[in-house]
Amino acid sequence: MITFDPSTTAASSAEKTKKRAAQIQALRAMIRTDKDDFSRQVHTMALKKLEDMENDEH
Repeated sequence: MITFDPSTTAASSAEKTKKRAAQIQALRAMIRTDKDDFSRQVHTMALKKLEDMENDEH
């Protein structure tokens, strides 16, 4: 059973935002070092998806 605990919601949200920011930084680094176009395209799509998710929360 899942219960809602409002005291952990803000912390959980902050953790998600922090984790997503780290993922975005990692993807940007990968895009800079990608050797082939396919990898660059895949990483760019993933980056766009994460950035969209970040923007939807704000």
